[in-house]
Amino acid sequence: DHYSPSMVRFLNSFSRKTKTFNKETRDYLEQLFEAFLAAYRDNPTRPFHGKTTNKFNISTFEAVFATQVHEAYLRQDKTIPTVSVADLDKLKDDSEFAMASRLKTTSRANVRKRRDRAKSLLFEVPV
Repeated sequence: DHYSPSMVRFLNSFSRKTKTFNKETRDYLEQLFEAFLAAYRDNPTRPFHGKTTNKFNISTFEAVFATQVHEAYLRQDKTIPTVSVADLDKLKDDSEFAMASRLKTTSRANVRKRRDRAKSLLFEVPV
């Protein structure tokens, strides 16, 4: 929610902030990350790979991760719902998502657009 370029500056700032987290918070966030990975572990497809390139697509991973983890974090639980292959394909095929994934991928507008499209298409949350 608070992202602004540059990505390096944002990540460095976030990394510094995490050093102040207490053990309970660090443990919860680690478990939340592991729950996200577990939700996709048994997926027979490569859910975060491009349909044509078959290479890992960080934009797809980031949008789905940020959306799912944010919702769980707001609830303060570790429940990560599984997203169907069909819904992930719908996101990958979405023209707005694709456009925000091609150029200026670290711009605030494109990061937000990808997350908004993931929310809207995967979780039917109007943005």
